[in-house]
Amino acid sequence: MTRPQLMCSESAGRISVRLNGAGAAEYAKALPEYLKAGALGLKGARELLDALGPDGRKLWRYNWRFFLPHGVAMVRHRTVQLLHFPPDSVLLDKQDYLAANTTKRWTELLIENNAASDDIGLFQNIIDIVPIALPDRESCFLDPRPPKCATADPTTPRSGVYPHFDDYVTALLNLWLPPSGQAGSRPMIAFGAPARNWLKAVHNVDLAPLKLGVMTLASGMKVQVLGANHPSAIWHVKDDPNRQLARAMFMMQQDLTAACWQVKMGMDATAGPEPTLSLCKQVWSGRDKDICELSYRQVFSKTTDEAKCLCTNVGPDMIRSVSGAELDVLHTAY
Repeated sequence: MTRPQLMCSESAGRISVRLNGAGAAEYAKALPEYLKAGALGLKGARELLDALGPDGRKLWRYNWRFFLPHGVAMVRHRTVQLLHFPPDSVLLDKQDYLAANTTKRWTELLIENNAASDDIGLFQNIIDIVPIALPDRESCFLDPRPPKCATADPTTPRSGVYPHFDDYVTALLNLWLPPSGQAGSRPMIAFGAPARNWLKAVHNVDLAPLKLGVMTLASGMKVQVLGANHPSAIWHVKDDPNRQLARAMFMMQQDLTAACWQVKMGMDATAGPEPTLSLCKQVWSGRDKDICELSYRQVFSKTTDEAKCLCTNVGPDMIRSVSGAELDVLHTAY
């Protein structure tokens, strides 16, 4: 499929955009609405710029940058992803919204669940509840908490409730969830505690990883939502040297199941959310060796050959030895 081509020009202070290719007419309608939503985000960022923390100092850090999700598929996409904030590397280094390490990790899981590599961008339409590029270690400054954020316990639950951006997030949800020319809505996956907490606070949808809910927009549209771990949460299992692999495999199985649901729901508009989730749990049940190898590659930076060797004798007791309660700290902090 030929992707839309975009050409910009400026004359007398006015910016003009010409679109050609597949989906151009749809983009011509979507982009003005996207810019209107962006204006709401900028308004929220300016409010946050003036907000004060508990110590009377401004919450906004010197290296934060307002950043909208430019470059994601805005039409003909299959699913919507709700996340916390874009990492600063996306803006300052990679210059590609889909090139963040978290996004690349999730890309691999989507491909593991039979999403075509050429279509990955259609699954990763991203809405951040905070449109600010910042370092991960500074995300705690977004919450009203003690001023010594850098020394705060990183596992402290993050609220995910930032009223400055509610109107912005809602505008993007209203723009990107309805399928073009079809009834119903696109399915959404909510990654990480802050995004799930935002859904609970704003839409009264209370989700945990691998739990389903229905979000109702102001228009009356019903949206099927699956709660998931943040793609980066699994990297924090390394904080426990004694249970690293077991916890990584447990969380990897959850993530693969969530990615499976996202792919199947995105590929079939008639799929039922609950039967699909049950099917995906079956798909990734008993595949301990595959889960082990992916864990070693993605979490512990092993090569494919090294991972295969290390997982030769892995058994089902590895995953079963971990309880969901054992990972509650990670589920509420990331």
